[in-house]
Amino acid sequence: MYLSRKVNSLKSELLVGQNTLGSSLFDANAYIGMTLATSNELLPDSDRGYSPSIRGIAESRSKLTVKQNNTIIYQTYVNQGPYSINNLNSVGTSGNYEIELTSAEGIVKKYSLPYSSLPNMLRPGKYNYSVTLGKLDLVSAEDINFFQSTVAVGIPLESTLFLGTQLSENYTSVGVGTGKDFGVYGALSVDTLHAIAKIDNDRLIGESYRILYSKSFDETGTNLQLTGYRYSTSDYYSLSDASRKKEMSDKDFDYYYYGRRKDSFQINVSQSLNDYGQLYVWGNVNSYWGNETKSKNIQFGWNKNFPQYNNIMISANYSKKTYNAMTDDVFYLSFSMPLT
Repeated sequence: MYLSRKVNSLKSELLVGQNTLGSSLFDANAYIGMTLATSNELLPDSDRGYSPSIRGIAESRSKLTVKQNNTIIYQTYVNQGPYSINNLNSVGTSGNYEIELTSAEGIVKKYSLPYSSLPNMLRPGKYNYSVTLGKLDLVSAEDINFFQSTVAVGIPLESTLFLGTQLSENYTSVGVGTGKDFGVYGALSVDTLHAIAKIDNDRLIGESYRILYSKSFDETGTNLQLTGYRYSTSDYYSLSDASRKKEMSDKDFDYYYYGRRKDSFQINVSQSLNDYGQLYVWGNVNSYWGNETKSKNIQFGWNKNFPQYNNIMISANYSKKTYNAMTDDVFYLSFSMPLT
């Protein structure tokens, strides 16, 4: 439970209370405290998320029209010479923009601009930030006080730079990463974290590396939403890992915490079935330091909206979780209908 208040002068939101904190660099953690962060709700639509710049040269004053899926999403006039359009509203995480340039004489020139994005990518010149001061609120973990700050900045070449830090009395972590739109080849980001954890009489120093990829295939309606791989060295501890080990050490328990990941692979794919709805699959595989067991999670799902029947939505989902010799299977079926 938390209270929130908009800070219009900073285009931000202040949250105070019990919440979950996530970022483009660090793992999500439950905490009690306060966060001041950029609020998308207070930003104009053209400043939210990522959209590529549209550049070209007009031979005369012309009307520029941008379409996506045969729908006009932007229209303006450009003067003779070079032009650059940087204020398109973000529409999805990938796809193609179809650009039409119509001269005063009625001559039409067309070209396509493919693009891809990843969560928290920004257009050049834009930024967002988050600053948090609080106490971890985790099960079987020491309730340590901590400070976390992150900032993302849109930079030239259709790229975004990410920076962040986590600080507590016995823990320091800094991170840096970058994401780039490669157009027809998708979007790619890489980041690294460097952490120093002081636990008992040990000073543990380690790194964690991650790569993420996203791509859509318009021809088949397939969306490779997010594929990622992370590798962490043996002495890398996240803030939550360090607090859990400290808690167990204080209680004189033998410590074999299977949750300290060595590497992790994740994939998220959706497939449009047109009039028959949408299929999706999500899965990940994790391995752990000090433990040869791997955990596996996989989900299959289908959903379909029926606009002709008052937008009724039907969804079906099957998930299977495996760790060691334990398996958990869940099937979920839902039906929703607006009441107005």
